[in-house]
Amino acid sequence: MNKNKQNSNLRFPHSQLIILSERLLIFLERDANIFEQYGIKEQHKFAFKQKLDDFTKIPENKELVLGQRLITKRKKEIISKLKEQLRQIQLRAQLAFGKFSEKYNDLRVKTISTLTEQGLIDATQKYLHFAENNAELLMEFGFTKKDYLMVKDLLNKMEEAVFDLKKLQSRQKKMSEKRKSAAEEIYQTIVSYSEIGKMHWLKYNNEIRYRDYVLYLNKKTEKK
Repeated sequence: MNKNKQNSNLRFPHSQLIILSERLLIFLERDANIFEQYGIKEQHKFAFKQKLDDFTKIPENKELVLGQRLITKRKKEIISKLKEQLRQIQLRAQLAFGKFSEKYNDLRVKTISTLTEQGLIDATQKYLHFAENNAELLMEFGFTKKDYLMVKDLLNKMEEAVFDLKKLQSRQKKMSEKRKSAAEEIYQTIVSYSEIGKMHWLKYNNEIRYRDYVLYLNKKTEKK
């Protein structure tokens, strides 16, 4: 028992854990009278079923990763559009105030293409503030209120995407830990009940029933 506990890092898919559990439940039902002799009663079997049911409802990593990929794709599209809009504001500011003017140089971001996410958000806020204060002049060079509102909308979508992605990453970490903990608990129960079954049928020299409680594992590391 202790050996199993020490080496129970579940180096096999969680889907196999479910199969093992469902298989064990069949034998627990069949050998109910035997397990009662060892103190395993209906409430224990019900608790085991409940743990298994709760476990199957925990989202798998692949589900959460797919959600992150969709948000990341959306965020990349927004970033591309935002950077282009900043370049347009920068160009119109240059036309309006001159390439060597103090106002233009205060605004200008030399490396729009290499801005970090937070850097892009900060730069967009700065450019929007500049556009608000110089709306009439920029309008003469083709930057309209519609363009301003579009940039503002892109900024909102960018901030939402960053927030949603962080939230999903945090949830993935929590769910992964929760799933791992639940799997460990279920596995230890399987091992414990299987040991009882093997011990009983070994005592009565019934090899067929004994083998029902032997755990055959496909030891492949689960992809997480």
